[in-house]
Amino acid sequence: TKVKIDTWTEDAMEGSGATADDAPFTPPSLMVHMVISGLQQQHGLRPDNDYQAYRHYTVRRLKRIRKGAGFKFGKGRSFVPHELTADDVRSAPELLMVPLLDSERSWAYAMEIKQELELAKGGHGKLTSHLLGRLRKAVHHSASFETLCGQVPADARTCLEATAYSSWMAGNLHLEQENWEMALSSYSAALTICKELGTVGELGEQDLFTTRAESITQSLRYCKYNLTGGQGGDDVGSGASDDTVAAKLSAVVASAKSKTGGRGAGESIAWRGRVVPVRTAELRHAVTKAQEQDFELLLALQRTGEDEGAASKAAPSENQFSRVIGGYEDALAAVRKHEHTLDAMVATTGGGSKVEQERADLALLKGALGHSKSMRMLTRSRRLVGDLKRKWRAVVAVGGAATATQAASASKPEDIVHLYGGLKQILEEALKLPGVEDDDELVDELSSRLAAVRAQRCYFLAETHTAVGHGKKAVVLYDHAARLAASAADALQACGFEHGSGEEASSAGSSSSGEAFLAAELAELAELGRDVAGAKSRAQAQAVLQSPLVASALGAEKGGGGGCSAPLLERLSEFDAGLVELGGKNGKSLKPTTTKKLKGKKAKDAAAAVAAEADAAESGTNVTYKVASVPPALEAVPCKPMLFNLAHNFIDFPDLDAKAGVKKQPDPAAESSGGGLFGWFRS
Repeated sequence: TKVKIDTWTEDAMEGSGATADDAPFTPPSLMVHMVISGLQQQHGLRPDNDYQAYRHYTVRRLKRIRKGAGFKFGKGRSFVPHELTADDVRSAPELLMVPLLDSERSWAYAMEIKQELELAKGGHGKLTSHLLGRLRKAVHHSASFETLCGQVPADARTCLEATAYSSWMAGNLHLEQENWEMALSSYSAALTICKELGTVGELGEQDLFTTRAESITQSLRYCKYNLTGGQGGDDVGSGASDDTVAAKLSAVVASAKSKTGGRGAGESIAWRGRVVPVRTAELRHAVTKAQEQDFELLLALQRTGEDEGAASKAAPSENQFSRVIGGYEDALAAVRKHEHTLDAMVATTGGGSKVEQERADLALLKGALGHSKSMRMLTRSRRLVGDLKRKWRAVVAVGGAATATQAASASKPEDIVHLYGGLKQILEEALKLPGVEDDDELVDELSSRLAAVRAQRCYFLAETHTAVGHGKKAVVLYDHAARLAASAADALQACGFEHGSGEEASSAGSSSSGEAFLAAELAELAELGRDVAGAKSRAQAQAVLQSPLVASALGAEKGGGGGCSAPLLERLSEFDAGLVELGGKNGKSLKPTTTKKLKGKKAKDAAAAVAAEADAAESGTNVTYKVASVPPALEAVPCKPMLFNLAHNFIDFPDLDAKAGVKKQPDPAAESSGGGLFGWFRS
């Protein structure tokens, strides 16, 4: 119940006094420590420790309450003091705040004086006396508040909180007076009540009382140390209280627990041998809904048998998987919402041990829900991968004899690679969930399954390269897939799936289902090893056919119509045999074909050329290679100095054909124009 702090209204109490004569009286209920904590938080006490500002606020607040309730003393000579009685509180419940605020005002003044004493150096007897006087007044008002709560009477919880507050204030006075025994007794009574009230109610209330109990424990330890001279140890015990307070405390705690009921179904979930509490009703509803949908899915998976791809009417549909995953996502959204609430609580009040424990429990709950969601996503993706692999293998098995329908419905290796990429991402995210890093067995299990997924993905990535003719890349990927498969098999055998990861267990993760899942995983990896061995041989053959020597026989220079025109010395970076022409059967000349795709007769001629080259290489005949140009081509070289470079483009090179032994062919035009005695007349 939220308490309005700025102005006292009937909403500040769960039950207020009667507003009419015939209305029954309802005991007022005041969350004493919640109200005080809110006042101190909003009016300068935290985190600035401005006791003066807080004291001034309590004065103004007291004036407003008295004026609103008509509880005035008068001014000047008409001043008449009135003692606050139970009848006054019954008629105006907000007057119950008067002794509480009086106590807070005196205590704030005492703490303000204490700050002055800490800053000042030397003895200040007057300040010390003033400090003790203010604390005595605070104790007097807190005792009046406790007595008034019993006389009205207020409800049992309000009376208990008033007792705890009064005991704590008395302990502060005895601590300043160095009366260690009395301080120990007062603090013990307050500690007992705060500890018990810290186990019931909402999280904010539990955190407040737990924080107050921790603060009182420090004061108790200090008092015990001074009382025993450090010989009694640090154990402060569970506190002490009289039988009346103990009876009231037991009744309040039992009543608070009866409102929420004991911990039953839905208030905790079991995950990997750990019990994760689910505290709020919203979280319990979301988690229970997700678990119910998940249970139905597990039953459907169990009815389908071990073969997830078997066609069955009872097989779970894609919509059922989507509902389960959506249910877990809704539960995770509720967890994140509650985390934001806790973050806001920490930002405003600073938080305490209860809040930190709740945040730790929420992180563990997020890990449990995220793990279950990941396992269902993994199951769904594996079923899709299995369907695509069966279609792909069916087409690969028949090869070129596949029908048009089979070819149209066949899956491609790149589609399977994409799905395995999704599986890899799911497992990587599962490894990052809260609470997973603390479970070594779960980390080993998820890591081994990630290695198996990586091996499968690498294999189908190699198949993709094989399909487009990249034989060398495919061979490297096949080798890597074989290494990944071997390491994954060793890791799977080492982890053993003792607890069950969640995907393989159809109900509670029994050992038999874990062993079956392990056997299926190992069988799949063994099949992958056989597939890799066969595919690697095919890829190596393809790589040999695509080697430069064979390619030189099957293809000519780029853009050429036939034959290698450039000499071998000019093509050292693109090596081939330099084949120009070789003698074929029946004296037919065979030349290398172009670099375009070979079809029909050209492909047969290229194959014949390769075979003829092999035969000629053995006999050493009928093979012509172009190794270098004879004579070598002239190359212009700039002269020195650089001044003469301007004439570089106008130099005519001499004709060296005569020196090279090249015979010139006669020019028919010259013969027809010249010759004879009067040939010069015809020209």
